[in-house]
Parts: sequence; structure tokens; C-alpha cells
Amino acid sequence: GAPSAGPPSSVVGLWRRRHWQIHARGRGQNAAIHASPLVALKPQLLREAPGLRTVLHSHDFDQWEALVASTLGHHRSRLLAGSVPFESQIRCGAVEEFQVLHLRGSGKVQMLREQCGHGVLWLPLQGLTQEWINGNNYLAEPGMALLFRPGDAMRGLTSEQLTGVSILIPEH
Repeated sequence: GAPSAGPPSSVVGLWRRRHWQIHARGRGQNAAIHASPLVALKPQLLREAPGLRTVLHSHDFDQWEALVASTLGHHRSRLLAGSVPFESQIRCGAVEEFQVLHLRGSGKVQMLREQCGHGVLWLPLQGLTQEWINGNNYLAEPGMALLFRPGDAMRGLTSEQLTGVSILIPEH
């Protein structure tokens, strides 16, 4: 149905009011996804993530890495020398069968991951991630998203300040 008037009061409402266009780069490859925001959409609502509960707020890189690995899949990361001090906040919630993670952090991170069991739609809201997915180079920035499919091999780098939403897509 049509979205209701006025701003959504939670990430759940925001999810339901969003329309997505997926532009596949070929069969079996990742998709670059461009959001088509509605006029009433307020990007600040996604950045603030109302309705989600905080599961981590820490300066401990190992705590962050363990939580990311337990939710997103096998993950190895390292904090790059010379970056700003590390800090991370992760907030969680659910929209029907989709788990939603709101991630905010500081500190430039190098990541190595294999996507297992479920897909992940990554929507950067602030900052950039440079990603190599199955050898293909992508730059994820606000206004676009990346889709990680089960079995994808990923390595990447983050900007020093990063905020974004990961939506876990269950295996069917």
C-alpha cells in the first residue's frame, strides 16, 4: 500500500516506506543498489536509528570484531595504524524476518570476510567503504548500497568515520 503521511517513527517504519531498485551487474554477480527515497524521507532518522536497542558501545576493537563475526559471518579485521582512536556503537532490531544492524564507528579498519548462510544489504549513511567482492571493486557511499550474497568473498577498507545499516537477508 501507499506510505502514510508524515515521517516514520522508527527504522521499521522507514524500512516499510523505502523503495529499492536493484541493478544487477550480471547473473550470479553482486548488485549495485540505488535507493529511491520518498519526498518525506528524513536521512537523519536512519542515522539516529530510533527503535533499535544498543548491543555494543565500546572502544575495544576485539569486542567489536567478535560481535560483527557473530552477526554478519566469518570476519577478520584490523585497525590501521595512524587512524583516529577506535570507537563503535552497534544497535539491533528486526523488521519481520530481517535483522537490522545500525553501525557507527571511528577508526580506519581493514576487513576480510566471507559471507555465510545469509545475505547482507549494506547501506552506508556517512563515510565510505571500499570493497572488493569476489574480485570486483566497489565504492559504497551514502545514497547507494551493496548486496553481499552467501559465499561472497569480501575484503574492504573503511573511512575513519562511518555510519551505516546492515540488513541481514535470511537464506530461503
